[in-house]
Amino acid sequence: KYGHGVDAQSVSTLIEVGPGSHVAHLRLQTGSSGSVTGSVRVRVRAEAKYETAQISYGSELSREDLTVELCEKNAQVVTDGLFIGREHQLLDHHTNLVHVVGDTVSRQVYKGILADESRGVFNGRVAIAKNASGSNSAQMNKNLLLSRKVELDTKPQLEIDNDDVKAAHGAA
Repeated sequence: KYGHGVDAQSVSTLIEVGPGSHVAHLRLQTGSSGSVTGSVRVRVRAEAKYETAQISYGSELSREDLTVELCEKNAQVVTDGLFIGREHQLLDHHTNLVHVVGDTVSRQVYKGILADESRGVFNGRVAIAKNASGSNSAQMNKNLLLSRKVELDTKPQLEIDNDDVKAAHGAA
């Protein structure tokens, strides 16, 4: 939990998920005012799994960056996110999931709820490298807009340099 009771805060996290390990990571941004930036960088090794949930609400301005590298075979990542905006808040989420090698799996679902004159951003990138045959990726962004004055920018993005993969993305 971070962001509560501060005018400005920057949080950076580096995680190495070793072979055969399983890491579950909850990130809760609950700032009451001001601005909060969070950056998480993760490397997932063979037979390992990284699961994360990001929940953001409260700060006037928040920016969350998540980069996950699936570095070895049978690495997995599951990312879920929820941002809830109200009044004049700006909640900005950027994800970058990189399949460096093949036989890796990524699943991503981000949801936003925006009210009043808030603004939300989801920019989700999945990259599958040339030598990453057998990678499997799914990405979805769903949003609920509760006012005509809210603004939402969503950009699910796939960059695939290999023909032997399964990949899907969408936004609603």
